[in-house]
Amino acid sequence: HDAEREANLRGEFEKILKALCVEYKVQDELRQDLEGAFAVPEGQEPPIKKMLLAKEHDHRSIRALCDTIKGCRYEYLKELLLVNCGFGDKTASLIGQTIRYTLFERLELRDCGAGLKFSEALSEYLGNPMQCKLQKLLLDYNDLGSEGARLIAQGLQNNLTLKELSLQYCNIESKGGKYLGRMLHPLEDPANPGQPHPNPESKKPLELLVLTGNPLKCAGIGMLAQGLAKNRTLKKLNLENTSFGHNALATQALAEAVALCESLQSLNISGNLVGNKGAKELYTYLEPKRHLTELKMTHFVRGDLYGKLIVDMIKRNKDEKKPKKKKGKSKGKKK
Repeated sequence: HDAEREANLRGEFEKILKALCVEYKVQDELRQDLEGAFAVPEGQEPPIKKMLLAKEHDHRSIRALCDTIKGCRYEYLKELLLVNCGFGDKTASLIGQTIRYTLFERLELRDCGAGLKFSEALSEYLGNPMQCKLQKLLLDYNDLGSEGARLIAQGLQNNLTLKELSLQYCNIESKGGKYLGRMLHPLEDPANPGQPHPNPESKKPLELLVLTGNPLKCAGIGMLAQGLAKNRTLKKLNLENTSFGHNALATQALAEAVALCESLQSLNISGNLVGNKGAKELYTYLEPKRHLTELKMTHFVRGDLYGKLIVDMIKRNKDEKKPKKKKGKSKGKKK
């Protein structure tokens, strides 16, 4: 019965999409791209779990897609990937308003021109536990800015589903570090905002945060570190090329936070000018700890003493995490 139901819903989705493309006067090339994206992959069986658009689209074509999603609840579709579509913030906001009608687990808008309107619609969705099912959210190469980061972080303040968030090259500046730091705070009591959750077992699911290429600078990293220090669930943090390493105080704040966040296993700070003092702070705070098993950094240090010590420290942590081989029973000597 489920296969029959899926086939009926898939046929309805295709029918509505074609009709709306005609009604909205979608260009033939874009209509064909939409129809091709919603198709059973060759060599696979239905249902259709993922749609990928990787060419420029306009408002009409994305509107047709969004209205089709709302008009036909094809619940089997779990992933929507829009890459280099370039349709802008107004059109992106349609997607932000539409995902509440879906069961999407992954949403990717990469280099699509999304901005504040999209961030506002997305924030409302992320903050609604009755609607949000997203586990992976990738918004790389959109000019969201610090205000966009604020809106998204606000939506994720008490989110219970999102595991991975990527905001690479989104022009998030120092002020954005403050909002993202707050996002990393433990869950709050819904009845008493600002107070810890009454159930200590209730934790945020966010495990991966990627902020590569955002000019957070020293102040932003410092404020982000304040939230990281209180976090107990994040496993991977990528701060590559975020312009903070030349200030040893910022590196110290980050090192102290990483030492306190014992769930963290991987840290990437490559492309930041971490000098002798910064490397010393990293080693001083992290050497007594054992949880970090991957640390990527660019060594701008004379003599590279602490760089080598850090490499040895990470190797030690990795080795200790490896499962120990069980000793086999010694065989008796043959007489």
